[in-house]
Amino acid sequence: MNQERHMVEEDSDEILRAARAAHRREACQEVEARMRRSLEGFRRDLAAHPYVQGLERRGERRPALQLQMSRGARIAWAAGSSAAALLLIGGWLVGHWNPSPPTWAQVAESFKAEKFVSATIYTKSDAAAPPQEAELWLARGGLARMREGAAMIFAQDGKVTKAFDLQTGQATAADAVAIACLTRASSKPELDPDITLSAITGGGVMETTRLVEPVETSSPDEAVFDIQSQTSPAVIRVWTDLRSKLPMRMRLSDPRGGFVEANFSYTKDQHDRFFDPAAFLERQR
Repeated sequence: MNQERHMVEEDSDEILRAARAAHRREACQEVEARMRRSLEGFRRDLAAHPYVQGLERRGERRPALQLQMSRGARIAWAAGSSAAALLLIGGWLVGHWNPSPPTWAQVAESFKAEKFVSATIYTKSDAAAPPQEAELWLARGGLARMREGAAMIFAQDGKVTKAFDLQTGQATAADAVAIACLTRASSKPELDPDITLSAITGGGVMETTRLVEPVETSSPDEAVFDIQSQTSPAVIRVWTDLRSKLPMRMRLSDPRGGFVEANFSYTKDQHDRFFDPAAFLERQR
């Protein structure tokens, strides 16, 4: 391991020496410090990569970062070409800081690693109808909670447990749509993006075999997937963060009318009491 770290540090020093030689002067301290931080960040990311971790679990050598140069590139360095230096270093940094789009399997893996997710949901039954807003909270252990209209509804392990009127604090009957959403969303102990999307959209698209294809996006920080039903014209579009590989928002569009949109957040874990109907009722009093 120490030998590999030494090889990586030598590669980092070689990049810095090449930049200095290309510019025929010493790199300023600020630039050098930024480059070293970038290289160190890359080494940390490399160590955490699933492929590298798989090699270590099998007892194989971790690949060291090697500075690979073609013959033409070596000649350019020898000639001290500043343009070549900037292009090669810039290309390496761009490849590091702009990762390739994830697969849907990687998105699912990142989602399942989360302990908690919340979603703000907007629905319209048709173009003329006003949008309806709801909030959904999910946590590991099959815990779910939903604010729908004037009701707060709780569920666990695929079953709705309690529903309260937010104005009176009294027990109330849950809406059938909310019951279906919570029943599906809390049906597994781990978080699952397919189940969550199915719960939010009512299950119409997710019940069938799905085609998941990445599509072009105008933002360099996101990857976009279209989930197409084989039996329905409805399509779910999911925007994911390129670095975290987590879904950030989704939209179901149906040419027959209506839509469902949701914005996801992973910023604040909630205590188990947040999903406890008795604790909620006690705070309401």
